[in-house]
This record gives sequence, structure tokens and C-alpha cells, in this order.
Amino acid sequence: MNKDRRLKLKNGIKLIEEGIGIIEKVLDDERSCFDNLSEGLQQTMRGETMEENVDILEENIEAINEAINELNNIY
Repeated sequence: MNKDRRLKLKNGIKLIEEGIGIIEKVLDDERSCFDNLSEGLQQTMRGETMEENVDILEENIEAINEAINELNNIY
């Protein structure tokens, strides 16, 4: 890979990492909202959806981080 393509890849990875930061903020907010629900409300459809959202966000952040690690191995 030449210098120009490595630089483009590095910049792309940087943008992805900035996006992860945004997604992590959403995750923190959703987790906090869920944690602040009473136990009874956590068992409602709304609470279950919030908990599922937290799980999905965590899984996707992990997958994106794995992809970044693989991309970093290219150059």
C-alpha cells in the first residue's frame, strides 16, 4: 500500500473512531436512563427495549473496534 492510500485509510479510521465516540455517548445515555428506571418499569416493554438497545449498541461498538484493529493491521 502506498503512502497516499495509507493516509486515506488512517483518516478513514480516525473518522470511524470519532463515530464510535458518538455511539458510546448514546450507549451511556441509554444505559443511564435504563438504570434510573424503577425495577418495575425495567420489566415493561419500554424497559426491555431500552435494555435491548444497550446490548445492540455494545455488540456493534465491539464489532466496529474489531474491524478497526483489522484495518490497522493493513498498514
